[in-house]
Amino acid sequence: MRVIATALLRDSDLDSLKAKRPDAWRTVRRFNLPVKLAVLAALDVADKATDRSRVKLISITPCQNGSPAVYEWARRVTYEPSDKNTRLRVNPAHTLHGVDNLGLSAMAIALENHHPGFGLGGAAGQAWEGLELSLREDEGEVLLFAGDQESSREEGPALGVALLLSNSAAGASSIESVRWDAAEVSSPSPHSARGLAALIDVLTGTSGSYSHRVADRDGDGINRIVVEGVAR
Repeated sequence: MRVIATALLRDSDLDSLKAKRPDAWRTVRRFNLPVKLAVLAALDVADKATDRSRVKLISITPCQNGSPAVYEWARRVTYEPSDKNTRLRVNPAHTLHGVDNLGLSAMAIALENHHPGFGLGGAAGQAWEGLELSLREDEGEVLLFAGDQESSREEGPALGVALLLSNSAAGASSIESVRWDAAEVSSPSPHSARGLAALIDVLTGTSGSYSHRVADRDGDGINRIVVEGVAR
């Protein structure tokens, strides 16, 4: 599978993106931070797609609990006592942020996309499931995107990544396989986007055949995951 385009965005990029892509910003401005960055990254690479309406979309849910606002709302619902005279206000945007496929829905609408999409859950290692699923696509293009932040309990660093993949492009870097080797590995520190960001660094910063071992903290906790291909 050829890598047509990649995007990697951090929360520090948001101010410049507001100015450069006001149309995209209007799409994401009410989203929580991980989904905001994931969708902005996906919109960036979607501009290189042959047919935006037919690209297959695969979104990876944040491993964290959405955002500090959602985390606090869930904590109050779960732990704070209430009575019939107490009303807990619900911000409609918070309920959207809690939906696994928010980013997938936003992208489908923005691209007027008609291809079946896949929203994968936030368990550790799901990014590699999504990448392996992308490699099974025999024709057309695949847009894989993810976003997460270090902690949902407080404001902190966040990351969004996207890869546009195709079997028909020539002269581009490739991802040939995702290998899962059962092994004793350290426990993961789940983050939907961090492992894919490291892979993008390999694709853009090296040349020739590569065998990229995914860091244990970005794996599934039960396998040693290796991504192989050719970087150009």
